[in-house]
Amino acid sequence: ISLAVDRGWSVTPAVQNLTFTLAPQDSKDQSIPVTVTVPPGASATDAAVFSAHYTEENDMPFAQGATGNRTAQVHIRQIFSTGASFTNGTNSATARQGQDASYNVTVENHGNGDAEYDAKVLNADELRPNDIVVDSTVAALVPQGGNAKVRVNLHATTTAIPGTYQVQVRVYATAAGEEPPAGAFADLTGTLNIKTAAPPPPSG
Repeated sequence: ISLAVDRGWSVTPAVQNLTFTLAPQDSKDQSIPVTVTVPPGASATDAAVFSAHYTEENDMPFAQGATGNRTAQVHIRQIFSTGASFTNGTNSATARQGQDASYNVTVENHGNGDAEYDAKVLNADELRPNDIVVDSTVAALVPQGGNAKVRVNLHATTTAIPGTYQVQVRVYATAAGEEPPAGAFADLTGTLNIKTAAPPPPSG
């Protein structure tokens, strides 16, 4: 049995010989411990392919045997490391009653693989009684070692209470689950100014 990984990673053993006797119509299960060494800096974005190529041999007068190949995927555990800042340093947004306000966040991915990031407002429940609601979010795929923009869109209803509010924005790696571990998210605080609706144009 020849053992290998398509990325050229170290596999121990690289070759394993198995010798045993089988009675007619008999079968045997035997495990082989194999160690795959993942080199430092390997990306978790794509799975590696582990393959085992086997050749059956026997000592019958007329050689009978088979060859084949079996494969499996090797996934590297993804490690998240996130940096974030308001795009262009703008952490303040203004909207009149009945209008929308947006926050753009630049997310930096310092982890070991590409990751999709989305955003949510941590204090949405505090803003809702003031008739300020989360309208939508725009996620982004952030490449390993790169950055991309994620957006949060808020809506001030026509009855929104004018004033200044804090908006607690969290950007997080969606693959990290509902409760992302440290490193898989970043929290920012923005300011939202709500003003009264513009007066209607004069009639006539």
